Amino acid sequence: MVEVVIQRLDKLDAKVDRLEKKLDDGLEKLNQKIDSGLQKLNDKIDAGLERLTDKMDASQQALSDKIDAGQRALNDKIDASQRALNDKIDAGQKALNDKIDAGQKALNDKIDAGQNSLNNKIEESSQRLLDRMDSRFEALNNRLDRIYYLIFMLLTALIAGLLALLAKVMGVF
Repeated sequence: MVEVVIQRLDKLDAKVDRLEKKLDDGLEKLNQKIDSGLQKLNDKIDAGLERLTDKMDASQQALSDKIDAGQRALNDKIDASQRALNDKIDAGQKALNDKIDAGQKALNDKIDAGQNSLNNKIEESSQRLLDRMDSRFEALNNRLDRIYYLIFMLLTALIAGLLALLAKVMGVF
């Protein structure tokens, strides 16, 4: 009689050991899948940030090129004005000074207007870019929250199932 009880206890121990091994294997597989998923997610984020950085660099280079072209054009206009000034010095110093003052004021107004417009466009573009980045990071954070919740629920259900199985094996139910 005692031998039968001992044999049954040995069988129960063996079953518990097998269940523990299956649980450990399942948890190991789950951890590997989670690590793999997180690695893929990090790779996607890195690639997205790399593309974004490349686009920002290209935009900045294009803007620098436009500014350089504008500066060259402005320099060409200034050079032409300088030659015209040298030609008109003989006609009269007073008239030339008046024309230079008027031309300089108009040029300054145009440069100020152009600079203000350019600054406004750059600021709007930067703000839109920051808003898009904020919304993408918020979406990513929401996804990670959902993944955490699902993993937590899965582990809770797995542990509850194992406890119920253990209780059934031990004869509680």
